Amino acid sequence: MLESERVITTIGIDARARLLIKHQDWEEYWLPVRQLGQAHRLLDSLEGIWSAYIQGRFSPRLRMDYCYHYFRLLARTLEGRVAEPESELAAAALRRVLGFECFGLSNAGADSVLAAGTNTVRNPAYLLTKLRTPDMLDSGEHLPLISTAASAPGRFFYHYRQHRLSRDSNSAILSYLDVDQVSRAQSFRTIALLEEAIAGGTDPFASERAARMAQAGILDYMHAWLARRRDRNDVAIDLVDLGAGSGLVTARLCTEIAKHLARLGCAPRFRIWLVDLSMAHPTRFFASK
Repeated sequence: MLESERVITTIGIDARARLLIKHQDWEEYWLPVRQLGQAHRLLDSLEGIWSAYIQGRFSPRLRMDYCYHYFRLLARTLEGRVAEPESELAAAALRRVLGFECFGLSNAGADSVLAAGTNTVRNPAYLLTKLRTPDMLDSGEHLPLISTAASAPGRFFYHYRQHRLSRDSNSAILSYLDVDQVSRAQSFRTIALLEEAIAGGTDPFASERAARMAQAGILDYMHAWLARRRDRNDVAIDLVDLGAGSGLVTARLCTEIAKHLARLGCAPRFRIWLVDLSMAHPTRFFASK
């Protein structure tokens, strides 16, 4: 079996943003479903199309069959859970199906899952929502809530951010926070480390996002504000960014504002307030502290 054909269950991230990927062979991952003894044929069918889909480099022509076989297996395991609501084996089997192609995020060396993630070209539940509109841009709205086979029973995670590996990549990693408010702070920190690992803490679309924010109203506000000022030689601007992450988008936004106001003869000074639970070295995106 190819390394890429193993089922990823957990990604551990250490303090230096290095990844430790834990995976299982097909049979090992699906052992609870095999033990039920009710879905052998469906599981074999899913394995065949899943393997072909991966070896075919995620060919769009195979996605419909991939989704079809996955949801047939989901329906069968759900029936087993309903028929035997007290069965721990039926519950474990259902968790494996629901958590398929979703992975837990944890601190390296720890067993507890702090956040979760999935891939937009591998997750059949995500792909199902895009079958009619395959060219639609990736978005967390296609899969707002996930569970993972690696997490404890009843653990769910909701969509937080999208991480595209490169500008021309046809896939993205979606990251998810723990729905439990007590555990959510750890989710933020873990996802910040994931961002650091896969993209150096940067957003490849930061410039485009900042430009859209500026055009959507910030520059109009600046025009109206400057129209009421007599002195344009001393323009000081305070910006508050809630959920700042790395601070890169704010840095790009400052650049957009400064570039625009320079055409009006202004050289603004910025004071920036970055508010987040976990920062990833924001000073590297700014000229000064």
